[in-house]
Amino acid sequence: MQAGDNTCVMIFIQCAMAMEAAPFVDQLEPGATRHIIGHADTHQQVFTRGTLRGHDVVVVESGIGLANAASATARALTFVEDPATALVVVAGTCGGLDEEAQVGDVIVGTSTVYSSADATEFGYAPGQIPQMPPEYTAGQRAAACAARVEGVCAGQVISADSFVTARTVHTVRTRFPAALATDMETAGVAQVCFGTRTPWISMRAVSDLCGPQAGQDFHMDGDKAARISAAAVCELLDLIGGTQVDQAQ
Repeated sequence: MQAGDNTCVMIFIQCAMAMEAAPFVDQLEPGATRHIIGHADTHQQVFTRGTLRGHDVVVVESGIGLANAASATARALTFVEDPATALVVVAGTCGGLDEEAQVGDVIVGTSTVYSSADATEFGYAPGQIPQMPPEYTAGQRAAACAARVEGVCAGQVISADSFVTARTVHTVRTRFPAALATDMETAGVAQVCFGTRTPWISMRAVSDLCGPQAGQDFHMDGDKAARISAAAVCELLDLIGGTQVDQAQ
């Protein structure tokens, strides 16, 4: 798999960790190829290309955090001639921020902001990066298909390079009352997609609840949550079918 490959790669499945990528890689048809960027003693990003449920896909393992997610997305999109014809799906685990969220819920992120971004002193909205839109919005057709996946909850997700804890959850909920979940990657992916006009969607399963509670009822094994996310993404791929996804809005 080389930059400038003229074959249109329709679907990029963006994961932070190997644990989140594994359910997709395990389902690829024989003949998948693996491309690694980086060094084992520092940091590596892994791009595995193959066929999943009839789609030409690249499963991206970026590493945790906004910078890793953004850089991996930018690298992945060089593998397709026109990024606007592709779709980036952010998959894996997230923290449930909405007070009604339960572990195992699949949160469809249809918009996202940086929860730690604060340029309100200069007239920007909470979570807005200066000179960027107030929020990043998922591709319309991808969002419509994702909403048809059974049992999902759709809405805003927020991202930052820090966890939302019992100490900070009230402030975060007050600042972003519409947010359903929080993670450390989606906004970074979405910003890259905004710049390249690439439609995106996030479909992550809640592995932990953000709040004062603790214990087994408020935590799910990450491997299990990753499998739940993967099952929802695969259902999305079936709903998308073989037609081109719409351009990001």
